[in-house]
Amino acid sequence: MAEAACRGEPIELFFPGKGGSMTRARELCTGCPVMGECLSYADADEDLDGWWRGTSGPARARLRRA
Repeated sequence: MAEAACRGEPIELFFPGKGGSMTRARELCTGCPVMGECLSYADADEDLDGWWRGTSGPARARLRRA
């Protein structure tokens, strides 16, 4: 987490309310040096919500089913 592009960003950025924008979160994930580790962390916990490694909770659920 110390090397993540999102380090120091407000947590609310990754948990937008309904209709909220994910633009800044997506920008941070693009080119982040720890994207692989971030996705592995998020995949390890099926109940983890929010934006991780450029994916939403529902998107990660679809990836796990595939």
